[in-house]
Amino acid sequence: MTPDSVADGQPPVAVRAAFALFLVDVILALVNATVQVTFHVSGFPVLIGAVIEAVLFVSLGVFMRHGRLWARTALMSFAGVFAALGLLTVVGVVTAREPIGGLELFGLLCVAGKIVLIIAGAVMMYRPGTRGYFG
Repeated sequence: MTPDSVADGQPPVAVRAAFALFLVDVILALVNATVQVTFHVSGFPVLIGAVIEAVLFVSLGVFMRHGRLWARTALMSFAGVFAALGLLTVVGVVTAREPIGGLELFGLLCVAGKIVLIIAGAVMMYRPGTRGYFG
């Protein structure tokens, strides 16, 4: 079975992998935001942003997994926005004039991991074998 083949009426493997990557991103976002708010590293808006990201990625991801082209496009758009925000966060933390503590390092690693997951999920959504699935 190739990575993009369809088995038993399931979405292609690449689509299922993309969905799984976005779910891991959501979990990482919620864990990071909870830790940041709990230990007073960041304010409550960080948690609200993570919840918004979770709702968007899960809801659009479900539709994407069911072959909706509009959901794949919207998910890609929002993924780009959240990846850009993550990149700005990484640059902000790295260029800060203060030393990076343990919690800041944890947050930095979470955001860097989220960026990698988003890029990997986007690549999987747009593999050549998935084109026929969306319509």
